[in-house]
Amino acid sequence: MTEALNVDDEEYGDVRTLALIARLADTPDDAFVDAVVADVDDFVGAAPQADDITALFVSFRGEARGEAN
Repeated sequence: MTEALNVDDEEYGDVRTLALIARLADTPDDAFVDAVVADVDDFVGAAPQADDITALFVSFRGEARGEAN
């Protein structure tokens, strides 16, 4: 998704992705995914899709329990 291009051949990019994640930090899971997809779609606009767009969403709902063995 960070490599999605708009009509000006600009990438969506890491900075935009991290800013979006920060803005959506308290958003419920389903709405989070929908908001990310909508933001990328808005950014891309009418530009043709040049590559696949992949995103992985992981939600941790427990407490950290120290280091993994």
